[in-house]
Amino acid sequence: VASLAQSNQASLTVIGFIENISKMNPGLIDLKNLQQDLVKTKREKLIEIMGRLELEFTPEVKIFHGKPFIDVIQEVIKFDRDLLIKTVVPSMGVRQALFGSLDLKLLRKCPCPVWLIKSTEQRGYKEILVALDYQPENQENNELNIQLIDMAVSLSISEFSELHVVHAWELANESLLRSSRTQVSDEEIEKILKIEEKSREQWLSDIVNAGLSKHGATTQKYLAPKIHLIKGQASKVIPELADELTAELVVMGTIGRSGIPGYVIGNTAETVLNGIGCSVLAVKPSGFKSPITINNI
Repeated sequence: VASLAQSNQASLTVIGFIENISKMNPGLIDLKNLQQDLVKTKREKLIEIMGRLELEFTPEVKIFHGKPFIDVIQEVIKFDRDLLIKTVVPSMGVRQALFGSLDLKLLRKCPCPVWLIKSTEQRGYKEILVALDYQPENQENNELNIQLIDMAVSLSISEFSELHVVHAWELANESLLRSSRTQVSDEEIEKILKIEEKSREQWLSDIVNAGLSKHGATTQKYLAPKIHLIKGQASKVIPELADELTAELVVMGTIGRSGIPGYVIGNTAETVLNGIGCSVLAVKPSGFKSPITINNI
């Protein structure tokens, strides 16, 4: 994280958390002084860790002791942060879940891109997978797709990674078309499928080229991203492809509607996230508005 900030000449704020002890029995200890001591100790520890990195700049260190996801999102909003990076640790239960409650809250409500890094991930990313969503009449979604390609390309260049682009598609009402209630023949359905697939293929090519165009011909030729147009449910296809490629990072959008705070269309994005076992960079449309404000308590 620190090297990323340094290579991009960006400022870095490191945030630590301590448990809020305000509800402890005040008759036993001096809660105010204890809280101050805990904050001081945590800050000194983080500063020491940052010092070992021998950076060319000094990161700012902040310690929060309220509600973590609210504190973090308010920090993002107040100081117009460009990127939130957080490490995640897989649970040790019967069914391992990579992302916890705090992670999902940040993914749902943080207005800036959220990069959740698997703590056991090796240094660097050999395979990066970017997932695109199809809504050709939705300009906001098209802009988000181009942004995802742009970000994935930048990461691929900096990490010398292989870039993969995936789009999962389905034919609307295909099961109904194939039912005995309709008079559509299998041959006609196959023709419709081929037309739809061709349309998706052209759309995907245009979107990828639009995202690559920002980086020049040399970069486009060097990267030559591998395109995966797969028929099936995104919630199933994307995690399966990520596993097959042993991808270290999945870049994807979380679909929202501008003007409606915290609104997410459907559960596809979260279902995909629940099936992914690697680091994730999740990006919202530019018009997304967080339900968290500076005045939230």
